[in-house]
Amino acid sequence: MEDNSYGITLPKEMLLEAGISYGDNIQIEQRNGEIVLSKKEEIKLPKGISADFFEVLERNTNKHEETIRDLVDR
Repeated sequence: MEDNSYGITLPKEMLLEAGISYGDNIQIEQRNGEIVLSKKEEIKLPKGISADFFEVLERNTNKHEETIRDLVDR
């Protein structure tokens, strides 16, 4: 059976230098063949906006990408 992910351990000093502490959320990106880790910035949502707002927005944007592009071109 193959796993679809790996775990890594990073030195605490390196994380602290990068401003990352235990419990922080991190963002992982692949750029030009490199893996880049950074602290995920906390976004304060206005009252009444749910925590999954951006996930729902991205999912629907991707789902209706062609329609949105057509509207922009008008």
